[in-house]
Amino acid sequence: MLIRFFLRPLAAATASLFAMSALAHAGDRVADTAARVALAGADAEVVGIIVEPAGDGQSLVARLASRLGAKHDGMDLSYVRTLATGHLLFQASTEGAIPSSTANSIMQDLANETGVAAVEPDLVMHPMSTNDPYWPYLWSYRADRAGIDVVKAWTYSRGEGVTVAVIDTGITNHPDLQGQTLPGYDFISSASMAGDGNGRDSNANDEGDFSFGSPSSWHGTHVAGTVAALAGNALGVAGVAPGAKIVPVRVLGKGGGYASDIADGIIWAAGGSVPGVPANQNPARVLNLSLGGTGACSSLYFRAVNIARDRGSVVVVAAGNENRDAGGVTPANCPGTITVAASNPSGGKSSFSNFGRVVNITAPGGAGGGGEQANIYSTVNAGRTLPAGPAYAAYAGTSMAAPHVAAVAALAIAAAPTLTPDQVQSLLVDNVKPLPQPCRQGCGAGLLDAGKTLEAAAARAARQ
Repeated sequence: MLIRFFLRPLAAATASLFAMSALAHAGDRVADTAARVALAGADAEVVGIIVEPAGDGQSLVARLASRLGAKHDGMDLSYVRTLATGHLLFQASTEGAIPSSTANSIMQDLANETGVAAVEPDLVMHPMSTNDPYWPYLWSYRADRAGIDVVKAWTYSRGEGVTVAVIDTGITNHPDLQGQTLPGYDFISSASMAGDGNGRDSNANDEGDFSFGSPSSWHGTHVAGTVAALAGNALGVAGVAPGAKIVPVRVLGKGGGYASDIADGIIWAAGGSVPGVPANQNPARVLNLSLGGTGACSSLYFRAVNIARDRGSVVVVAAGNENRDAGGVTPANCPGTITVAASNPSGGKSSFSNFGRVVNITAPGGAGGGGEQANIYSTVNAGRTLPAGPAYAAYAGTSMAAPHVAAVAALAIAAAPTLTPDQVQSLLVDNVKPLPQPCRQGCGAGLLDAGKTLEAAAARAARQ
């Protein structure tokens, strides 16, 4: 379930997009002073001076106070407190940053004082994000009204130790997914739909789903990138849960996929037994199904979802892209699933997104128009029909919204490993942010908030 947008070839970063101000390194030390001095960089936000005493700190305070008068560009610093490490903190009497040049002059002066072991600036720090070059395109990760606040969530967890099954078209080789995938399985029983010359096998590679003149979508690769693409590798995009691992489960090929194959894929992904298929050695705690079709929740899907949940797996499903009630779309309408509608860059329901009482939550899925920066950027393949080289593309759809939720579920499980599927769902829906635009048709509890969800998950883990 996607709306396809622009394809962009693989590109490497030429510079870090986001950097945290840091102390100068060894080359910046003042060579002719006894004390160690860490100079502030030109763009650093300096709010004070920190002194490490060589001996008794309190006896040093009065002496240093006289040195920190208004002799440095009129900057008047005074002693504030002794830190838990024993360091002495001095701050300006007026609010605001101290110019780096002034701070460096003060620190060089203090370094000559007897009893001073080291001097450094008190810097303003910022949350670490990533140096992935397409990070600016990932509007859905931001902390604004339309984004899910990924950076805050990462202060609690990046999904380490959690496996997410992407039940989809399979996966292609991509450097932004290198080392992120575990052995999967191809459940497509029709050789013609599989496009690999046979039926079911242990090769979950996406051979292309092109048909009737339509190009291959590389849908599973796109979903996998949103879940767990590498972060901080100076390449492409970043996944919402870059510490998680992906188990690709191929159930969709040329023309789609059979419900019978999808049901087996659900059970196998969760660690259940499927006749004739080797056991999954890496059962997934989270299953993402960005797929669906018209109809009621069948007994087949009902049973498959419940087997997965009984094994501890969270089942996340896309609501569909027909702008109609998702109650008529399966498996989105199956009890026990977390059904996801899509939102646009303004935070409102995407025009194409399905809605209704079966929807549990909304997550970013793109505008369905407005170009690549209005949609969801992720990993794909450059081949029009058969696999070629790695690439990136912007897609829109509830298919893109669902992996945001699946990835946040993985983050929550990593932070609180004993969570049950019901508890994960409660964390997600109880910690949403309100949709900035009303959704009278029914968009679930609200808009996914990764930061708030992870804060609640960590608090829950701390109480146990």
